[in-house]
Amino acid sequence: MLEYRWEKFLLQHAPRRTKIVYTALLVYLLLGLTTIIAIEAIKTGWTPQGVADYYRGNEAKLKFEKSPLEMLEVSHMHLFSVPVVFFILGHAFLMTTLPERTKLSVVGISLAAVFLSIGTPWLIRFGSGAMGWVKVAADLTLAGTLLIMVIYPLYEMWWKPPVHVHRKPGAGQGGAQ
Repeated sequence: MLEYRWEKFLLQHAPRRTKIVYTALLVYLLLGLTTIIAIEAIKTGWTPQGVADYYRGNEAKLKFEKSPLEMLEVSHMHLFSVPVVFFILGHAFLMTTLPERTKLSVVGISLAAVFLSIGTPWLIRFGSGAMGWVKVAADLTLAGTLLIMVIYPLYEMWWKPPVHVHRKPGAGQGGAQ
């Protein structure tokens, strides 16, 4: 684990074995993201009305409103799984050579989208179906930022020309080892 002790560990400079493990994880997460995008497309059509119908019900389309228990079950699952995926992808993305402002912007936008994506179903179901557009925007933003956080680290590990980082003498050698 010594390769991680430096102040500025970069995936691009990781040993091949580390890159292979990160690549496998990122590819699995990419497959997971792809399936959830497909599921959302089928469930809601990625439209505000489709989202409202999914949570509030629509008799004409034979869709039933979600009960409070169903809402809690979905929220429970998402409150445990989405932050873990966000943490893993954010961690990998922050170990790239992109400028700090860019990395923090993508991670910050993604975090806001996580909160909106998990919270808006409640506003739609027990508030107004007009909030469907917020859910669609949040989900599209979340999907886009998570895809960036998967694809860019893969690109940087395997295809981007190496960037050499100059470290100050003694940087990262103090503290817990």
